[in-house]
Amino acid sequence: MQMLSGCCAGLMAYQFAAAQVFTVETDKIESRYTDIKRTHVELSSQPVLQRTKLELVRVLEAEQGFAMRPLPRGSKGILLVANGAANPNGTEYVKALEHNGVAFQAADRVMITDVKFVQDKIVFELNGGPDQKHRILRHISVGAGGMMIPLARDDGQQPTGVRITLQFEKFVPEMTGTQVKELLQPLVDFKLKTPIQAYTDTLPPKLREAILAHHVLVGMNQEMVIHALGHPDSKSRERDGDMPFEEWIYGEPPKDVEFVRFNGNRVIRVEDAKLGQPPIIRSTDEMGDYWSTAPNPNVREVKLGDTSADSRGHESAVSAPPTLKKPGETLPVSQNVPQLDKVQFPPGMDGSKPASPPNQAPTNPPTQAPASPPNQAPASGSGNGSPGPSQWNGRFM
Repeated sequence: MQMLSGCCAGLMAYQFAAAQVFTVETDKIESRYTDIKRTHVELSSQPVLQRTKLELVRVLEAEQGFAMRPLPRGSKGILLVANGAANPNGTEYVKALEHNGVAFQAADRVMITDVKFVQDKIVFELNGGPDQKHRILRHISVGAGGMMIPLARDDGQQPTGVRITLQFEKFVPEMTGTQVKELLQPLVDFKLKTPIQAYTDTLPPKLREAILAHHVLVGMNQEMVIHALGHPDSKSRERDGDMPFEEWIYGEPPKDVEFVRFNGNRVIRVEDAKLGQPPIIRSTDEMGDYWSTAPNPNVREVKLGDTSADSRGHESAVSAPPTLKKPGETLPVSQNVPQLDKVQFPPGMDGSKPASPPNQAPTNPPTQAPASPPNQAPASGSGNGSPGPSQWNGRFM
């Protein structure tokens, strides 16, 4: 009984899980971030001197800049060829972001924490790098008498930095700190700028001009609107039929009021209301092909939500019983297993039903008098049916 109840509970749980659906969607990586443009910096033909290495370390360490695109995590990091392409690049860059995670978003502030010269490369670690410090010494302890002390203690914090490797053709040439910053320009911008300038520098010219002019376009996301107008004075959430939306309100009467309506993370309607003038409403997309050129998001549908009636009917359909046969395999019929054959009617019926109607009542059989026992003497006596003396004598003898 317990096994039967457990099977029923498991079957009910499976049917409940199979009747629900929800969608998991990761952040979309815009296509303009996947194409890393090459730089054009004139480099010396002489190898770098030891004195120049020390000077570059002194100039570049603790230097702060802004990320020009989302930077992936991971020990491998990004390999950037001087005046050349990057690895990963294109779709591989998107896969690295999805697989390893995003360490910095575009326009995030970063800082160089370590600079190393390795043969024909310069390795930069941003914000501590992607690896744990003393990752080998952390597993070694010394001591005696049961008192063991680790050589490097674990602070419990996970690394969140990035590693960028700048590779040259044959050797690291003689150069200045400014030239190194220009070579890193596709990934990190070290120019002094405000946060809004750092963010708009990562956008196309049309969007950059609109945000710097504090103008909202239909199709922008919430981050763009915040950089253009700041945080709203008030918000409201309503429904237009079956569509939920969120309205951001900027300004108060009698001053100009701007209503920015979002559906999800996109602007679908902008209304400018001025005192004494009819409102100006914009609801057509003004972003052009900005979002259509972005790569497809990584979407996975998981059945953990309500489904339609058709799908539920399909799931509840009777399935074939389990079998050990392969698909399309036929086995000889066993003689010991009864088989359901065609019903055989009696001869003369020709496979038809009996002639008698099914609702006809059966005839009562004729009643017959019970037979007298062979050893019982015939009744004698009065005609009133009372037993005579011979009958009593026969019963008790």
